[in-house]
Amino acid sequence: MYYQLILEGKVQGVGCRYYCAKTAKAMKLKGSASNISDGTVRVFINTDDSVKAAAYAEALRLNKFGYGFYGRFTNIKIEKCSGEIDGDYNW
Repeated sequence: MYYQLILEGKVQGVGCRYYCAKTAKAMKLKGSASNISDGTVRVFINTDDSVKAAAYAEALRLNKFGYGFYGRFTNIKIEKCSGEIDGDYNW
């Protein structure tokens, strides 16, 4: 099991996938991210812990680690998933 996050807002072309990877690494999470054709970014994080998934989303929202990110989030949707994790930006 893992969690999928859909990041909405100004998230493409602003270093979002790199920002997500750096934040995940700081939290010792593995995963991947992809730009989606509707303008969102989809992130998979390899955890089945809902508390960790929520903490990761909050860390992204608040830029907890002070990483350079030039976009903004208007919404982050989180849902539990199963199957294979895929993405074009893996960490």
